[in-house]
Amino acid sequence: YANHREFYAKGLYKESIADFEAEMVERQEDAGKDEGGEQLPVVGSRAYALDDMEMGSGYRALVELDSSNQSFERVEQAIREQQEESTAGNVARQIAAVLTSDNALPYQIQEYDSVMVNTYKALNLLQQGETDKARVEFKRVEERQRMAAERFKEQIAKAKEEEENQKQLEEAKQANPEEANAENAPAEEEGGIKAKIKRMIAEKYNEAKSIVMGSLQDETNKGKLAEYEKEFSADTWGAQEAFTNPFASYMHGIFLYAFGEDKSDAESAVHYFAKACRLEPDPGKNPAAKALALATDEADGKLKKSDKNNTVFVVFENGLAPYRDEYMIPIIIPLNLKLNIDQKFIDASVVLPKLVARNEAFPYLSVCDNGAELSKTAVVCNMDAVVASEYRERMPAIVLRGVLRSGIQGVLQVLITNELVKQGIPA
Repeated sequence: YANHREFYAKGLYKESIADFEAEMVERQEDAGKDEGGEQLPVVGSRAYALDDMEMGSGYRALVELDSSNQSFERVEQAIREQQEESTAGNVARQIAAVLTSDNALPYQIQEYDSVMVNTYKALNLLQQGETDKARVEFKRVEERQRMAAERFKEQIAKAKEEEENQKQLEEAKQANPEEANAENAPAEEEGGIKAKIKRMIAEKYNEAKSIVMGSLQDETNKGKLAEYEKEFSADTWGAQEAFTNPFASYMHGIFLYAFGEDKSDAESAVHYFAKACRLEPDPGKNPAAKALALATDEADGKLKKSDKNNTVFVVFENGLAPYRDEYMIPIIIPLNLKLNIDQKFIDASVVLPKLVARNEAFPYLSVCDNGAELSKTAVVCNMDAVVASEYRERMPAIVLRGVLRSGIQGVLQVLITNELVKQGIPA
């Protein structure tokens, strides 16, 4: 849906939504109607997640809040779909995922996406006067950030376990090569050459994976990948803790400060304002630090009611998040094998994601009284830094997946061709 995105980027939200709603007809037809002939709601799907996120923001800009929430709810359905897919994988699916181009896969919803979805839902509900429902959404925001950090730790632990298992397997093969060869020998089954090759792919996949992963230790390849990692450095994008979002924490703090019901809410407001100014605690530079001082006084019973009533929060969302482009790295994969065919290495072009910043609308907004500036907005959260910080944390997995995807097909082809030649079958 390129057209509605172009309109959205230009701030033409009415045109963007009109274009988007025209495309929704197909999705509505897929949803169908109930027994009474009423249109069923359009179901969220990963295939449309990015569109629904953008349109949720577009409807929000036009203060069409019910439509905005419906779009964000579809994104939440897509998030659940993605999580279910990631936990229900099998070996065949994992192999297929590696061998499939990213361009052929649905948009991978990131943790920062899901956090912003619930943050915007909370703000929509607050704008509609639904403070209880807004409170629930803000709690979901914090739960998403907590779960993101936990999932990442689990992924790291799992990757280390798989690496150790692979190492032990290779050591066992080296210790008992005859036994390993017997275990890996293809079974005599019906199905002809195509079936034989399919079995070989499954049997040779781990060997091919090991060869490709080994190429990451090549000094030339390491240097090229180190250059790539600089693309996401804190020096380029700004410092930020991974899987945390100062904007979401700041808005949660404002909600509890403005709509809090008891001392517990006041203390929680202190907590969330503190999270929002963890990287920049200077009140002269970070509005969250000023808010923290007010919330602390209220929690301590020192804040005058008049001071609280005279406090106004001006929130300015400035510009668009970075978009993802391609970064290509040529690498060499040494084979280091005794082959029946003449091939020493494989050239591969690794395609990895690259972030490209987009322009901000204005440097800041001024609050004036009769021409005199009373205050101006300052940065609480740099979303570019939030996005880049998540990519930095995922960097090893991103690189490994990219290298595997680019190199494993070539290595598999060599291994299978070599096996066919070895068995006297024309390759």
